[in-house]
Amino acid sequence: MNGKVTIESMALQKLERLSEPQMPEKIIRFPDVYKRICPVFCMDRRTAKLVLRSMESEGMIEIVRKHGIRLKKEQKCYGYNGVR
Repeated sequence: MNGKVTIESMALQKLERLSEPQMPEKIIRFPDVYKRICPVFCMDRRTAKLVLRSMESEGMIEIVRKHGIRLKKEQKCYGYNGVR
């Protein structure tokens, strides 16, 4: 990422909290993803799906069809002030 704060980078921060450190390749199920993303950003599932697709195209996540998402290992998420 280029240091800009985007909805994708903020969503990635929220999703990283769902990921277990000992199992980073674990699939995060769609219901858990939507419970974390939709209320925080006041969006419906359709909009959340668009955000997830955008995150996948930017290489932040991998969408596992009909199951959930998997965070990419090399992806690092930075906070609002540029500090992890």
